[in-house]
Amino acid sequence: MDPPEDDRFVVTSRYLPATLTLEVGGDWHDAFALDDGRIAVLVGDVVGHGIHAAAAMGQLRSAIRALAMGGNGPSAVLGQLDRYVMATGVGEIATVVLAELDPATGSVVYACAGHPPPLLVDPNRPSRSLMDGRSAPLGVVLNDRPRPEGTFHLEQGQTLLLFTDGLFERRTETIDDGLARLRDAADTLRSTDPEALVDGLLAALVEPASASDDVCLLALRRRPDPTID
Repeated sequence: MDPPEDDRFVVTSRYLPATLTLEVGGDWHDAFALDDGRIAVLVGDVVGHGIHAAAAMGQLRSAIRALAMGGNGPSAVLGQLDRYVMATGVGEIATVVLAELDPATGSVVYACAGHPPPLLVDPNRPSRSLMDGRSAPLGVVLNDRPRPEGTFHLEQGQTLLLFTDGLFERRTETIDDGLARLRDAADTLRSTDPEALVDGLLAALVEPASASDDVCLLALRRRPDPTID
C-alpha cells in the first residue's frame, strides 16, 4: 500500500529478502493516516520464514491498522495486539515498533515490542537511538501493565528511521556494536534525501549475496516549511 502523501513529511521504505533462503520472510512495514490527522508508521518482524511467517505477518499488519484507527496511541494498540496474539496464536514472539506523528507539531509517540530501537537522524548532529518505550515481544505476558511509550519532537529536516535487525546484526559482534555501526553509517548519509539515505544504508551495511535475514527499513522525514527562508 502506498504511504500517505503530504507536503509536511515524506515516507520512504525498502524491503530486501534474504538470499540464503528461498522462503518468503515475515518482515514488514506500513504507513497510513489516522482519522485525527496523525500519521502511523511501523516496522515488524515475525520469527521464521515460509508461508506461516508470511501469513502471520499479513494478519498482524491488518490488525495493527484496524486497532490504530481507534486513536488510543501506540501503547494501547500494542496492548490490544497482545490479546489478539494470545487469543489466536498468530505472531507469537513477533516484534514491532509503532510510531505516530502529528505532522502539524512534530510530536511523536512510539512504542517498541521487543524490536530494535528507532534511529533519529539529524542533518546537523550525530544520529541517536531512541531507547524509551521498550518492552517484550508480542504475546509475552506483562501482568496487565500498559506497554510503555516514548515521546520526542521530530524537527523539520530530521528523519525517523525504523528497521528490522537484519540491517545491522552480525554473528561476530554484539547488538550494541551493530547499532553503533548503523549510527555511523547514518551520520555519513545524514545530509542526503530519504531515498539516498535508505539506499545508502543498505549498500553500506548489507551484503545481498550472503544475507541470511530479511531487511526492512522505513524512513519518515519531516520536511522543512517551504514558507520559511
